[in-house]
Amino acid sequence: MKANGDARAATTARPILGRRGILTAVAPLLAAPSLALANEYPSKPITIVLPFSPGGLSDVVARAIAEEMRKKLGVPVILENRTGGNTIPAAVAVTRAAPDGYTLGWYAGNTFVSTTYIFPDAPYQVSDFAPVIMFYRGPMVLAVSNQIPANNITEYVAHIKRTGHPAIIGATSVGGTAYLMASVFGTEAGITIEPAGYRGGPDLVLALQQNSLPAASDIVDTFLQAHRARHLKLIGIASERRIDLLPDVQTFAEAGYPNATSYFWQGVAAPKGTPPEILNRLHGAFAEAIAAPSVRARLSADLEVLALGPADFTRFIAAERAKWIPVMERLNLRRS
Repeated sequence: MKANGDARAATTARPILGRRGILTAVAPLLAAPSLALANEYPSKPITIVLPFSPGGLSDVVARAIAEEMRKKLGVPVILENRTGGNTIPAAVAVTRAAPDGYTLGWYAGNTFVSTTYIFPDAPYQVSDFAPVIMFYRGPMVLAVSNQIPANNITEYVAHIKRTGHPAIIGATSVGGTAYLMASVFGTEAGITIEPAGYRGGPDLVLALQQNSLPAASDIVDTFLQAHRARHLKLIGIASERRIDLLPDVQTFAEAGYPNATSYFWQGVAAPKGTPPEILNRLHGAFAEAIAAPSVRARLSADLEVLALGPADFTRFIAAERAKWIPVMERLNLRRS
């Protein structure tokens, strides 16, 4: 009888686990679906949503990367252009998608930095994204019409101070990097900046060439061809140091305005909650794709490829917001 009782006790006894023991036992079970999903990923087409128009520089680069991604991942990579609305439609298309790695967004800095500040009622927040990769950055530049008697930033500031008038500087979007850079430059230089809005880079170039606009700020590629043809002048670049493409163009830092240093940048994000294993798989594929010769051939020479991973990209976005949101507050750009 005693032996039978011991046997029953042995069969009914259960180990008593503390909270740590339970978590240790359950953790592999919780991780298993995520790991299995990552191992099977991708098994169907991936869509990348862009807020850029078809045929533009960003779209051309994105299509080259999508083709390389198709080769590496073995599934179609489809680009979906959703333009307009201050990039909000393209952002919402991703933040409201399933966090499974099959819907991604390709954005410039304004989607992560200025849009949610300027439009507080925007139906998304930066925290709704899971950053995947920051591809590259390129410095902003200041161009002037040939009628402006200045060949560098130092001479331009002296010219504006002599005239006693505000410096009218064209830019393509309120709250964009060019707009904010010009404001910081004006504050540091002690001159008043009067922004002038234009629809796009070609409009800026045309206005400068026609002498209907004295100055404008945008990315290097916008002005490079006209500068080389001497239809306008590039007089300042917002990089930390001069670049090989424009060795004779003075940096804002050299002229004494280091806080005007600023860059255009682009990257890809997934919906919040996308498994880390999938984010890392995507980052690896994107990093390989942007290193491919077919993609590098489409990148303008001023772009610096960084290929930041999810953690570094997250920190980069936080640093950009910490830099530019106080500038937007000072400019009273927030809309009710």
